[in-house]
Amino acid sequence: MKDLVISVKEKIKKLLFVLDELKKENSILKKDIQEHKKQNEIMITKINNLTQKSDLLKINHSIESESDSNYTKKKIDHYIREIDKCINLIDNRNV
Repeated sequence: MKDLVISVKEKIKKLLFVLDELKKENSILKKDIQEHKKQNEIMITKINNLTQKSDLLKINHSIESESDSNYTKKKIDHYIREIDKCINLIDNRNV
């Protein structure tokens, strides 16, 4: 009987050790996840900024190139319509 109790105690100690190790690993993995989330947000922001820059460069290039003048005019018209919509929305809110 005494041997059985000792065996159970040893198994409990091993299990507690494994539990502590798993808790440590879990904590490390949670930190890794948070770091990756932050890096992901940073990358998304960079992608958005680069996309905006790319759009601006395309517009700039199209302005410089006469063959793309129709494209440029359409883009400018589009932006003007968008600005007008925003102004109308602001005006309607203030009413």
